[in-house]
Parts: sequence; C-alpha cells; structure tokens
Amino acid sequence: MGSIGWMDTLSPVLGVGVGGVFGWLLGAPSVSDPVWVSRQVSANFVVNGVSGEMSANFGSSSPACVPTVSRATDELEKAKEALASAENAAAEVDAKLEAVFGVPADFPDDLDPAFRPEGMEDRVKAAMKGSGLGEVAHVDCEEYPCIAVVTLPGFDTNSMFEGKYDSVTEAFAGSFPNRDARDYFGSGGTGEHRIAYGIVSLGPDGDAEETDRLWYRLELAAAYFDAELEEEAL
Repeated sequence: MGSIGWMDTLSPVLGVGVGGVFGWLLGAPSVSDPVWVSRQVSANFVVNGVSGEMSANFGSSSPACVPTVSRATDELEKAKEALASAENAAAEVDAKLEAVFGVPADFPDDLDPAFRPEGMEDRVKAAMKGSGLGEVAHVDCEEYPCIAVVTLPGFDTNSMFEGKYDSVTEAFAGSFPNRDARDYFGSGGTGEHRIAYGIVSLGPDGDAEETDRLWYRLELAAAYFDAELEEEAL
C-alpha cells in the first residue's frame, strides 16, 4: 500500500462528481448536428409494354433541438456550487481542528536525513523486513513528523502493549537512531482476520513537537486502518 494523507478525503469524491458532469456535457450532441429525415418515393412505369416499379430514398436535414445541453449546463453550475460549499466547510473544519490540535508542522531544514520524507517508505520497509515483525501498510509524510502504519501479526491482539513496544523500538533503532518512540498500538479486523498493528512516529528524540496534534494523527491513522481491516474481513 502506498503513502496517503489521512485528512484529505473530500477531494476524490468531489472530483468524481464534477468530472461526471463535464463528461456528460462533452458527450452531448451539438446544436449544429443534423437530424436526418429520410423518405421513400415509388412510381410505377411502363416501357415498351413492360411494366415495373422504381423507388428512391430522399434525405433532408434539419437543426437538432438538444435540450440536454441546457440541462447539463445547469447541473454543472450546481456541481460547482456544491464544490465551493464543500471547500468552505472543509476550511472551517480545518480551522477548528487547528485551534484544538495546532497547525501542521513543516520539516526542519536541519533535520537528520533519516527522518526526512524523501525515501521514508523505503527506509521503513527495510526496518520492518529486517525485524521480521510484519509489513508496512501506510506511510504518511504530509506533515512533520512522518508516521507509519505497520502490521504485527505475531502479537496478541488482545493486549495493547505486550511485547509490541520493545519489538518496534528495536526494529527501528538501526534505520532511525534516536527516534522519539511515541507509538500507538491497536488491533483490528474480526475472527481469523484480526491483526495487531502499530502506528509509528518517525521524528528524532527531543525534536518532534510535544503537541496534541501528533497524538491526534496517530489516533486518526488507527481509526482509518481499523476501518480498512473491517472492510477486508467482510
């Protein structure tokens, strides 16, 4: 699975709606397209005592009346209005979240390269592969610090911390020295599909901001992954 942004969920839905209206508008017939009306004319004849019948098709065209163009234009305007309304609503939600959890942090210029977003997914995969713990489900580097969702199939799903914390800390120690190990553990899915996982914070010790925002991101990532596991179990 690739990198995702946990808070960016409206755009794909809105993009499909507006795109659909554009597609309909582009596919509608033009008012200049002709509508062909054909008719057959027949006549009887007699030539040198031999009778027979001949016929011919004649065609004419007239401008098409295409009410769907007007309807599509109206729908497009409604979609634009809905998009603008949704963007305003999203901006209001972001403002409220930032008031509680703080604003997204930029990656510091002097940040240890191990914690920079470039190549982060590869480094996380290497750490997990070397540990034998599980796999990398997601990596989110849309803001500082990056976080990763990793599966821990060998652990008891009923215990939040039994052995998980130390195992994940050891697994990431080599690739991420002095990591600020503020990690979130949980489990999701049902029955034989139930699995333990960790949401790993990927910032250096003493440098990552001690704010509520990071914990909010960890819990939000866990909620999204829980929903994925539930869907896969169906």
